[in-house]
Amino acid sequence: SHKEPQLGHVVVQLDVSGSITADLMRKYVSHVEQVVGAANPQKITILWTDTQVKRTQVIEWPEPCEIDHFISQGGTNMEYGFKWVEENEMEDPAVFICITDGYTNFTKAPSFPVIWCIDGEEGHVVPPYGTTIYINNYK
Repeated sequence: SHKEPQLGHVVVQLDVSGSITADLMRKYVSHVEQVVGAANPQKITILWTDTQVKRTQVIEWPEPCEIDHFISQGGTNMEYGFKWVEENEMEDPAVFICITDGYTNFTKAPSFPVIWCIDGEEGHVVPPYGTTIYINNYK
């Protein structure tokens, strides 16, 4: 029996730039599945982004949160995902979660809340906006 959704629309962006290995992607995906599974959103949009959104996946409640595995090996611009959301979604997501090693531009905060999950030592990259969580148990 599925519990009712606790959150509206959650966007999860995965950095698939050249610095991300298949092994790291597996770890990222399992982390997201746990976190997002616990939050139980109505809808989850997954974006795989390097310098552009290369692939998307939508999971709607009550489907299980099972995320595809995909890596691209391009450059990095995580803000491209914000642009994608602004162009493709009718309304702002409840939250935008971005998992990245942090080697990206930070120019302008979007109109919705952002949580950065940065893989690396605490403080090695400090985004100027949003909430930052450091995940460095994956090395």
